[in-house]
Parts: sequence; C-alpha cells; structure tokens
Amino acid sequence: MPDRQTFIDTCLVALLRALSFIPLCGLYGISTLLSWLLFNGFHFQRKLVINNLRHAFPDLNAQAIKKIARKTYQHHLDIIVELIKTQHYDKKTFLQHISIDNAETLNRYLQKKTPVLLVTAHAGNWEWMQMACAATFNPAPAVIYKKSNHPVLDQWLYQLRQRFGSQLIATTEVSRQLRKGGWIAMAADLGPRLEETRIWLDFMGMDTAFYSGLSRIAAINGSVILYAHMLRTRRGHYQLHFEEIARPGAQLSDEQLMKRYIQALEEDIHKQPADWLWFYKRWKHTRPDSSL
Repeated sequence: MPDRQTFIDTCLVALLRALSFIPLCGLYGISTLLSWLLFNGFHFQRKLVINNLRHAFPDLNAQAIKKIARKTYQHHLDIIVELIKTQHYDKKTFLQHISIDNAETLNRYLQKKTPVLLVTAHAGNWEWMQMACAATFNPAPAVIYKKSNHPVLDQWLYQLRQRFGSQLIATTEVSRQLRKGGWIAMAADLGPRLEETRIWLDFMGMDTAFYSGLSRIAAINGSVILYAHMLRTRRGHYQLHFEEIARPGAQLSDEQLMKRYIQALEEDIHKQPADWLWFYKRWKHTRPDSSL
C-alpha cells in the first residue's frame, strides 16, 4: 500500500493531467486567482520576495516594490500553467509561443560539432526555454537534472521535460556529453550548497556565492559558452536570444566568466524585474571571514 506522500503526489499528478485539457486562457484565469490569494490572502513567501526585491532595487519605493512582487506571483504561476498545458501541445503548436531571433548563433556551432555550454537562468519561462531548444535544434540538448524526493511527481516532470527530445543527465555526465560533441543547457544562477566550492561575486548589488568550475569544464572540452536570454513579449509568448560570452579556447578564470554571466542575467532582470525567481533564498549565506 502506498504511503501518504505517494498517495498525495499521485492525486496531484492526476489533477495536473486533468488541468491540461483546459484552454490556456482558462488556466491563466486560475493562475490569476491563485496569485491574488497567495499574495494578498495567504502572504505565501511574501516577506522573502519583498525583502529580496528591496535589497536588489534599493532606489525603488515601497509601492514600486510591492507592484513588482505582485507581478512576480502572477508570472511564476503562469509558468506553472504553461508547463501543465504543454502536455497537450505538439511541436508546431508549442513553437508558436517561442520566437528565436538568432538561431544561427547556436546552429553554427552545432553544425561544426563544437561542444556548447548553454548557460541559462530562472528568468522568463526556463522550462519552455530548454523545450524550445529541443524542438528547434538537431541534436536536442542535454539538460542537467536533479531528482526530487517525490518519485511520482519526479516521473511526471521527467517525461514532460523530455517531450520534444531533451536528454536529462546528471552533473557527473557533463564532460562526457561535451566530449561527444553534444551540447548542454544548465541554469547557473542558484547558489551552491555549503559544502560545495564557490566563488563570491557582486550580483544585484549584493555579495553572492556562485558555483565554480564552469571555466574549467569549458576549457577541458573546448566548449563555447552561450547565455540564453529568455524574455516575455506578452502573456504566454517569449523571445529567446543567444549571446556568446566565451569563445572556444578562451582562457578565462571562473571569476571572469561568471562576471559575464551575471552581467547578461542582470540585463534581463532590469528589463523584466518580476520574472526572476525572487521566491528563492538566494542570499541566505554570507561570505566567511576567511574569504574576505
């Protein structure tokens, strides 16, 4: 007999599959209602979101911060319903929601079988970003994936993320994938765990820990590093743009490379401040005194 958590997760997945039959406009109605309830009624993570925004945008007044926070709830619930709806999209229908304005930048390297590291962030709709790459380019990308503690939900997400051909891999498989001439999409904006190697850099005006080692992986495999700008053009529609931040063979330190990444990410955040993951406790760790 399944345990209580497995039963709950099974029921949730059944609900998510049922919701996918609702038109996207109807799902947006649900996300609008839920965002209002979570922000105004339950105050879900509201203090965390507003504090993060206050520190990132110290020149904005309380009213402006609250406006961005409210839009943050709406946007991230929109991402969830967009992902739910993807269960019923074929490739043609799905790609009507994504515009890639410089596909040739990535295609040029794929045709030469140059290893590509596509670094992304939790901005725009990052789930649709990797799916759009899989639906557009040949070969499809490999995407770094970490299993959750909810096997039933994990299986649902695993299958959905592979819908258009993406290959999900563990972090230990990155170098092997690149040596084969493949390409990898990976988010680099979340913080490392306490026991993991890190570098400290300025991000949105705050001292912030980032993973180290990206430059070493790129150098070993002769990879080009591209940043994926994923910006919302209107509700349910996004524009994807690739920016080269390191050429193959570039001799960059982790600090130099991550500064380029941060610059590209901050550019997106300032354009659409509500669309980054302000729910995340990004600045919960501070730099140890020994690192000063």
